[in-house]
Amino acid sequence: MSIRVTAYSIPLGSQQQLEIAQGEDREFRLTFTDSGTAVDMTGAAAVVLTVKNRSDGQLLFARSYSGFQGAATAGTPRFQIL
Repeated sequence: MSIRVTAYSIPLGSQQQLEIAQGEDREFRLTFTDSGTAVDMTGAAAVVLTVKNRSDGQLLFARSYSGFQGAATAGTPRFQIL
């Protein structure tokens, strides 16, 4: 089975609800924007995705970014959940 890729644009200061079925492989490409413009993430110290259980909010795991889709100036880190 191949990995599914899903892309979202997320304005700074907001949240995006992401869902994945148990056992599914997914890559999320999250473009962070400020007033509609991609944020320049050059030199970013860390970008972390936390994954919580939907039913009780318990933290399951966290992932730091695995690279950028395009240049860091595009504001799009990639997170792979395998």
